[in-house]
Amino acid sequence: MFNLLPVYNEDGDFDFKKLTDMVGVTDKELTKILKISESTIKRNKTSLQTRMKSRNLLYILNLLSKITHNDKAKIKSWLHEPRPEWNGLTPLSLVNLGKEQGVIEYLNEIVNDDLMGT
Repeated sequence: MFNLLPVYNEDGDFDFKKLTDMVGVTDKELTKILKISESTIKRNKTSLQTRMKSRNLLYILNLLSKITHNDKAKIKSWLHEPRPEWNGLTPLSLVNLGKEQGVIEYLNEIVNDDLMGT
């Protein structure tokens, strides 16, 4: 399911450079979002633990890919845009605060509404 995202290398593992580009953050910002070390990003190797920490962000990116028809610019913009429904916080800020479930629920509603034609 997640391998449809353009953040994976030829081995099927995600590439931190591609991930930071898609999300629109620096390596240092990504370490804070995923709660991983800078050395993990520098090595560009993902352990099971890193994959688990990345799961929700990748799921959010997958939902956004569906909604935007894989438009990377729209995905990046949406992640950084302050949202009134979250008191002016950006979706990425919520992820960084560990409140990504709210973002996931919001995006799932949009996807489900699209599927239902509403």
